Amino acid sequence: MRLRVLGCYGAELLGYKSTAFLINDHLLIDAGNVNSLGGVDEISKIRHLVLSHIHLDHIKALPFIAELLAEGGRGIEVFGTEETIGFLKQHIFNGSVWPDLSRLPTSDNPAVRYSTMREGGTVVVGGLSVKATIRYPRRGF
Repeated sequence: MRLRVLGCYGAELLGYKSTAFLINDHLLIDAGNVNSLGGVDEISKIRHLVLSHIHLDHIKALPFIAELLAEGGRGIEVFGTEETIGFLKQHIFNGSVWPDLSRLPTSDNPAVRYSTMREGGTVVVGGLSVKATIRYPRRGF
């Protein structure tokens, strides 16, 4: 397994990048930052995104990644708890902040495909097992 730390901070400052980890070039854990990647060629290898939670420093690159991958005809599969996916739909991809990329460019070939992870459950993502655990109170710090 190859792990690349693209960022591990809660802010974007000189020398500090928001949270994102890339595993085996195709699985992104959180989408706070992809600026550390070598451009479109590396981003186009990403197929899956697992979101730990909905804070901006963990999701801010997602709309840009999804649009780029949609242009390539692939899109991205986004994994998260029901709460996390619900927040994305309601507050980000709602047609006001950003277009609903689960319906664009077409509903048959969307830029974003959602897969819900059950809290405490394990899913196989790109050949790797990922477990959803909750370690902090909901809706707060």
